[in-house]
This record gives sequence, structure tokens and C-alpha cells, in this order.
Amino acid sequence: MWIYNIPECGQIVEYRFNRIGALMLKQRYAIMALLFATWLLGGCGGENSLQPGSPSEPQETASVTLSIYTGREISRAVGLPGDPGTSPEMPDAIENINLFMYVEPKNGAAAYMEHYYIELPESTAYYEFQAIDVPKCTASFYAIVNAGSHYEWDALSTEDEVMALTTIATPSRDLYAGTLLDLELVQMKHSGVIDAGLVASKVDIMYNIGTAISNYNAKPAGQKEHGDCTSAKVVSLKLKNVPKEGKFFAVRSNAPVVDHVVSLTGNSGPGQSAWINGRYDCYLYDSGTLDIELVVQSVYADTYVKMTTYNIHVDTPEDLAVAPYYLLRFDVVGFTQTEYNYRWTASI
Repeated sequence: MWIYNIPECGQIVEYRFNRIGALMLKQRYAIMALLFATWLLGGCGGENSLQPGSPSEPQETASVTLSIYTGREISRAVGLPGDPGTSPEMPDAIENINLFMYVEPKNGAAAYMEHYYIELPESTAYYEFQAIDVPKCTASFYAIVNAGSHYEWDALSTEDEVMALTTIATPSRDLYAGTLLDLELVQMKHSGVIDAGLVASKVDIMYNIGTAISNYNAKPAGQKEHGDCTSAKVVSLKLKNVPKEGKFFAVRSNAPVVDHVVSLTGNSGPGQSAWINGRYDCYLYDSGTLDIELVVQSVYADTYVKMTTYNIHVDTPEDLAVAPYYLLRFDVVGFTQTEYNYRWTASI
């Protein structure tokens, strides 16, 4: 494993890596980061020392720049009331990165994997790495963020093995892979970014059903066609505009829910104010908004059962740029979609 301790004070740091391979993006706790880039191949002369047993004759190579935004300037609340998913141990920024780089050379040589471990100091918010050299190839990039040093990962040799590492941490079990493009460009450098802010990996959806029931029942009798609401529950939720499908997690057990649509029950008695919680792991990069479809079943005093679908549009471009997660709270029972279309709070 190649280990790099990065110097202080936001300097631009230059390294030349041997045998660059693939990059996996993930975080040990709840923040996931994204390798948000298009990687392009270029041509530059030089000896090929990038893989074992390579010939001594010159071979075209490519050089890429990796920029890392650590997110250390982001501040957010922890230990929010009623939020079992918020932990003071959750890091706010990228502190270390395990890079996996999987290269398939275009000269017919065997594909290979490299593993690098990079530690970032606390005093910086941004770093740039230059002159990362690869042979003319197609390459995939993966990274695990804030997982610490793992020498045993040096033995990984396939993309499937790297993908399997997403099971080591919860709740995040998804990742993004960037791929180098096979382009005939001369002496070109192209950039990729790991950004801890723009990519929100954990969306906590919290439903205060008890308060919603109480608010509805406080209305005058003439405004309640079927009498008081006696119970309600969230039966499904969809995030409709995420660019990559994520996974639902049960907050208390931190266990994944297989289906893309989650069914949540509980807290259905009148006057109960505890939260019904759902967690969704996904990528929100480049979306700028959240479009949520929430289905609520409510039961009333005359046994009438109502299914209500709420299409909630959350327009938070500024917040999406800095928030590692969202806490969304909805009062949904007894109100129309229009009235509550933009009723939400985002806690950062």
C-alpha cells in the first residue's frame, strides 16, 4: 500500500504514482463522497514503469489531476432531538482516502489494481494532486473515505472485490465509479474531484405523525367530514429524481430495506409525537432539488380510510452544496399537497 501524509496549509502537492488502477468513493460512517469527473486520456512520451513485466520501449501515457475538497469548512448540528441517525462520531469532512485504481492497458497487457492510502491534515479545506500517470488505458476509479488504514486491501485485485468493501460500513452501501475515456489526445491533463459536500449520501426522512394527528383533530368539527383521525401511518416513500438509485435503511436497526419503496408503520396512535423514521442512501449530485412521493394512510372515527399521496418538492440548491445529510420533517395528515408542498425543514 502506498501511504501519503499530505503537508499542511493547502499546498498544491505533486506525486507520480506507479501502476495507477481504480477509484472507489465511500465513507466509513454516513458521508459518502463522489469522484465527480470525466477522466480523459492523453499522450506523452516516457518509459513505461507502470506495470510488472512491461517492455522497456517508450509507451504513451496519460496524466490526470485529482482534486480533493475536504469539506472542513462545513459546520452542522449533531445530536438533533428525535434523530436517532445523527451521531457525534460522524466526521464532517474527508480525513483520509483509500484509493483503488483499476487499469486495463490498451497495449494488451494484463489489467491490474493499485491501492493507495492518503491522509489529509486538519488545517486544509482543499488539495490538488498532479501528475498521476497511467498508461494508455481504460481505467475505473473507486475510493473509500474516512475508513482509516487497511493494509489487507493491498491484496484486492478485481473490481468486484472493491465493490464488496461497501458492506464494511453502514448505512452507506452504494458508490459511484468514474471511467477513463479512450481518447487520442496529446499532452493533456484532465481533472477529477472528490467532493464531500455536494454529494449527500444519507437522507433522513422523519415523519411526525403524532403531531399531525393532533393538529388535524384540533380543527372545528365542521371541518372534519369523518370525525377525528384515529390513526395514520406512512406506507411508502420514493425519492424520484436521484441520479442513481439508492437503498432504504431502517434507522433503528440500521439494516437495509431491499425494496426501492419503503413501508413504515408505527407511531399511529392519537397524540403520539414520536417520529416515524426512514433513511435513504443515494447520490444527490447535480440534482439541486428533492422530489419526494410520500403516501400516507389515515383512519378516521367513522372507520373511513384515506390514502393520500404527497408530492413534495424541496428546492435547496445552496443547502445541497454543503450538507452531508438532510433532516426532513413533514406534517402530512389532514392537509392538502398544495398547502404542504414546501413545508419542510433542513437541519445541517
